[in-house]
Amino acid sequence: MPKKGAAPDDAFQQVDVAIGDPRTLILALGAPEANVCGKAATSLELFAEKSEKNKVELITQGVLSPATKLLSHEETAVRAQAACLLYTLAASEAVRKSIRDAGDPCTVPMMSLLKPDAGAVCHENASGYCANYASELTGQAALTAAGGVELLIDLLVAIVPDPTDAKAAPPSPDTARNTLRALGLLCEDFDSRALVGQKGGMESILVLLDSDYAEIQSLALQALARAARHSRNQMIVRVCGGLEKLLLFIANPEYQRAHAQALEVLGVLLADPVNMASVSERGPADKQNPNGTDAPVAALLGFVHATDNRTREHALRCIQRASGHAANRRLLRDLGAEKAIAARLWSDDPKQPLNPRVALAAVDATTALAEGVSNSAQLGGEGAVSKLVKLLTWADSPECNVAATVALAQITRDVQENCVLLAAADPGLAKVMNLFASDNPICLCSAARLVRNLCVQPKTAGALAELQLCAGLDKCLRSGDNATQAAAGDALTVLCEGSTFRQQFADHAGSCDALKALLDHSEAVDVRQNAYRAVRACADSAALAQTLCAIGALHPLGTSTNAFARVAYTQLLTQHLPAKYAFTGDLGLGDITTNGFFDPGAMAAHTEFVGLEALRQAPVNTRREVLEVNTETDSSLATFIEKLRETVGDDKGMNAVRTIAKAVAERMGGAVALADMDSFRYALAISQLKMDTGSNIVPLGQVSRGTYYHRALLFKFVADRLGIASRLIRGEYGRAYNVIYTTEIHVADVMHEPGRFCALQDLEELTTLPHNFFTFVRAN
Repeated sequence: MPKKGAAPDDAFQQVDVAIGDPRTLILALGAPEANVCGKAATSLELFAEKSEKNKVELITQGVLSPATKLLSHEETAVRAQAACLLYTLAASEAVRKSIRDAGDPCTVPMMSLLKPDAGAVCHENASGYCANYASELTGQAALTAAGGVELLIDLLVAIVPDPTDAKAAPPSPDTARNTLRALGLLCEDFDSRALVGQKGGMESILVLLDSDYAEIQSLALQALARAARHSRNQMIVRVCGGLEKLLLFIANPEYQRAHAQALEVLGVLLADPVNMASVSERGPADKQNPNGTDAPVAALLGFVHATDNRTREHALRCIQRASGHAANRRLLRDLGAEKAIAARLWSDDPKQPLNPRVALAAVDATTALAEGVSNSAQLGGEGAVSKLVKLLTWADSPECNVAATVALAQITRDVQENCVLLAAADPGLAKVMNLFASDNPICLCSAARLVRNLCVQPKTAGALAELQLCAGLDKCLRSGDNATQAAAGDALTVLCEGSTFRQQFADHAGSCDALKALLDHSEAVDVRQNAYRAVRACADSAALAQTLCAIGALHPLGTSTNAFARVAYTQLLTQHLPAKYAFTGDLGLGDITTNGFFDPGAMAAHTEFVGLEALRQAPVNTRREVLEVNTETDSSLATFIEKLRETVGDDKGMNAVRTIAKAVAERMGGAVALADMDSFRYALAISQLKMDTGSNIVPLGQVSRGTYYHRALLFKFVADRLGIASRLIRGEYGRAYNVIYTTEIHVADVMHEPGRFCALQDLEELTTLPHNFFTFVRAN
């Protein structure tokens, strides 16, 4: 019989044990006693916190499953201890990967610990787990899918006190820190940013800027910077006074360590012109400020001159972002931003050397602000051009070298004064030319843009005349970079408006080939369009037009529906009459044939046009001959024309036309009656000429028997040489007609009744009649 007060025989005597092996502790996580499993979780958390190696060891030994089960334990303290263990483990990248590989068992049960009734300790540990797990995109996606964004925002709103309640207790710094860090990472996603604004998170984040903890302020600014990328959140910040709060925060010297971050947030917000305008109005006048106190945003420019370089850099970045909108650029000009920026582009003071990061930010701000023409002019007036020229070769920062090329290209666009400053800078133009030696596409693009800017201004165009630009622009055209090719095409368009450069371009071997390659192969719309415009400008030169036609530029132009391409096509044909006659079959009164003209016959619109020299190299074939007109190599033709010149004299009227028509007919076999046309043999004589010369090219002066198209071409060439206006129109089936304009329109007959004039009602009669025009005339 047991003694009075003794324990029953089946009662277990509690013992205290010391466990020194983490594997045993992992087993203890499954113990039914809350005290045992909770203490095991705490001991394992302390072990994991010591090193990365310990964290990996615990995962390898299987801690994940039993720890996750404890997240649903009936005891709040155990849930908190398990969450703390997983929070610490999730700081390891290897652990996070193991969690994902296991199918992410932790995230969903962890979400229940973010709910209001979970308790403060659970809130702290669960939000800490979320902050660690959101370090990768996969973790962010998992948390978002489990509703983590909404729960974290609700938690933040719940713990942040009403700023108007002086008696409200401050939030737990650890929970605030973890929640801000998690939300800052999750706000990389657009929808998550939207939720922060919808659920009142923006206001709570702004309140935490007043925290006594620097880390919380920093995390709040980080979350603001990301959440403010959403336009609705920007409006929320403005409405609740967040812009003014940020400006006051930046002005507070106690927060200097966070000024750079605050300026980053401000830059995101001020990109919205409504936000910019809201802090750009001057305050009410007082005795010290009769014109009103400075606008709140004016403080921003003061930070460009801050003592620490990081603040300077972020102030300049803030201005850069704000400069993306025209309205903001106007406000910045009123504030004198150009002077502040220009001051940071260069330093000659050895005691205050130029900082590369500050310089780069100043250059980028210059580029952004110079989008406005008036801002650009003001920057030039503050000395920005000469400083940018120095930065082109500044040895301390290759990044600045490249960025300065972009800034110079922007600041000189459409501002003549800045172009003059660049041309006058020593050695400004030499440095521009050196940019063409670079293999960096940004430098090449900027070089082409600079050339275009200088050329378009009358005061600096002449400075380019002595520069050898063709090789550099040719390199840009062949660069393979769309922006560079488009810039080169734009520069060529402007340069080729001048005859001097057109001649240089014509003399530079291969430049036309590079331009033609863009017409054929570029898929970029702006590249092709600028190439079309460049071809149009080049076509003002007969030599360039001939080269472009010879290398096949007509084909891509003729098959394009682009308006610039059609204009270029027309201009090429106007300047290269052999191509015009081949494709259109019409040489007008103003189309004066000269030595070197040739007629390869009618060509379809999409046919590749081949130059005379290429045709000369082709083997003799049975196709229609190519007629060449050149008095310098064809003495017979030259003699014929000189005799007619003596006969006709100064007469430009119908008698002269009749004389030429009869002479042409007599030279090419005489008059041939319509009824005898089928028996008029000329092809054999032409074939013999081809065999004799060993070429498909037949000099027109050597043709002794010719039909319509031989005679009409000879008439046109002679009339042009003697100053008699005429038009040459190709008809069907080898026919061609000479049209003379007096008080009426006539066709001069050079075939059947040489010297006869046949009245013509409409030019279409020559090209659309199914039969010979002269047959039609006789029938009527």
